[in-house]
Amino acid sequence: MEGTDVPDAGYGEAIRKLVKRLPQWLRADLASPDSLHRERAEEALFAMTMACLGTADSPEAGGVS
Repeated sequence: MEGTDVPDAGYGEAIRKLVKRLPQWLRADLASPDSLHRERAEEALFAMTMACLGTADSPEAGGVS
């Protein structure tokens, strides 16, 4: 498709690895009924995703610290 911002395979693989390695606290907080916990988890996931995309070309892309 022309004009769409579809990530390349490197980004897709990096994101897949990131999601696979999400810490349990983050998973629990994303599903929490407490809006403060969800917001904290969303911000953490956003930061992790941005870091992942920034390093998608490196051999260890998708890693979670």
